[in-house]
Amino acid sequence: ALAVGVIGFGIGITRYMTRITASDEMVGIPAREYLAVELRLSANELTAEDGTRTVEAVERFASLQETLTERLTAEPAVRSVVFADALPRMHHRSRRARVDGDLEDEARAGRWIRTARVPVGFFDALGHDVLAGRDFDPSDAEAGTPPVIVNTVFVEELLGGDEPLGRRVRLGSGADAPAHEIVGVVPHLGMNTVRRTGDPGVYLPGAPGTIHPIQMGVHIGPDPERFVPRLREIVAEADPSAIVGTPVV
Repeated sequence: ALAVGVIGFGIGITRYMTRITASDEMVGIPAREYLAVELRLSANELTAEDGTRTVEAVERFASLQETLTERLTAEPAVRSVVFADALPRMHHRSRRARVDGDLEDEARAGRWIRTARVPVGFFDALGHDVLAGRDFDPSDAEAGTPPVIVNTVFVEELLGGDEPLGRRVRLGSGADAPAHEIVGVVPHLGMNTVRRTGDPGVYLPGAPGTIHPIQMGVHIGPDPERFVPRLREIVAEADPSAIVGTPVV
């Protein structure tokens, strides 16, 4: 049964990677149908005197995201709302990664990959299914060393197409970098703005309110710019002191 499962996984990944190669338009999201905007709180509202983030600020930012999701999805023009520290087709942070047991990776301090912190429900809001394993659940973000989800490019380039579930990946070049268990695999969503077809990536779970600043993607459909005034109005009503970046398509 295990052998059949591994074969099935390999066939699924291969078919998806073939579709990606055939059309880069399939990667990530239909960007021309989205408004992307950065949300943040001012520094004096976010941190305590010692520079640490206050519990009140985290709770307030989590509440803001929840309110915006409810308000925006109630708008006839809005199809979905998604949050992350970087959205598909945006620049994502680069980090070193080493897969446990890969002596070649350990010898050369690992590979450069892309990472993103995402809330629970991120992939579902984008309309992308988890291809293997499971999605994040709320308890994952509270773990000391949270599990991770990797993309198909990571599976192909760092694992050679081998079964990823249960493997552990260390993020960082130090010998004591924590080992995160791989619990799921998702499609190639676009994490490298320079070379879209070459971005092995790892997603980490973020508890509500802890990702700051955060990128909000609002799926509108054709001509999303027309929704900008209404978007600003809704954010201002939800939290008048929230800082809103310039919406981009």
